[in-house]
Amino acid sequence: KTIRTTSRAPRALRILSHSNKNVEDFGARDDMFFERSKRWVIVVDDEEAIRKAVGSFLFDRGYQVTACADADTALKVCLSKLTDDKSSSSVPDAIVTDIRMPGKDGLEFLSIIRSEESLLEV
Repeated sequence: KTIRTTSRAPRALRILSHSNKNVEDFGARDDMFFERSKRWVIVVDDEEAIRKAVGSFLFDRGYQVTACADADTALKVCLSKLTDDKSSSSVPDAIVTDIRMPGKDGLEFLSIIRSEESLLEV
């Protein structure tokens, strides 16, 4: 699985999936992008079209977006950011997740997030 995330300053939307050929980058779309919100949202959905649509919608509204194909990948993103940077700024501001997904479903993913003390602010 490929894990690519954006830096804390919003510059691009990264779509995470099982192979490099399914990774898409969307660059900043206007000159005022850095002046807009720097909130980080993780989108989790097994359907690529939904990830792209929701990710692009949020990105166009000024959010930094990391889109993941499954709950395990999203957990790796959250936990890797925490080990790299112990500050609360490494915690996503929100997670938008599908409920029905192969592997861990959205409710199981939510319970794991809630059990991780460092992610309680999400």
